[in-house]
Amino acid sequence: FIQGFSLLLSPLVVGALVVPLLRASGLPEALVQGFMVVGCMPPPVSTSVILTKAAAGNEASAVFNSALGSFLGVAVTPLELLLLVDPLALGGGWSGASGTTPPGGLSGVMAGGF
Repeated sequence: FIQGFSLLLSPLVVGALVVPLLRASGLPEALVQGFMVVGCMPPPVSTSVILTKAAAGNEASAVFNSALGSFLGVAVTPLELLLLVDPLALGGGWSGASGTTPPGGLSGVMAGGF
């Protein structure tokens, strides 16, 4: 339940509710897409442990779930970014510092070919 909420539901809520509101407010598209990127990130371990401790919860479970979320986030977050963030809206697509597209396009980036 925790991983599904953190890694799946949160990005979908940000994409469905927050992003349209930000676009309607007239913010630059790059800033709106930045909010979507932040919405796709797994929560940090420290936040989970601090909030669990403040609520007198099970800290060991919080550490385990945070570590599991970080581990799963390595695979899930790039996929969410590919599906939910529009690189073309940010000025022409993905390119490295040299201005060239990575070998293999986005799949090359996913495979580590920067």
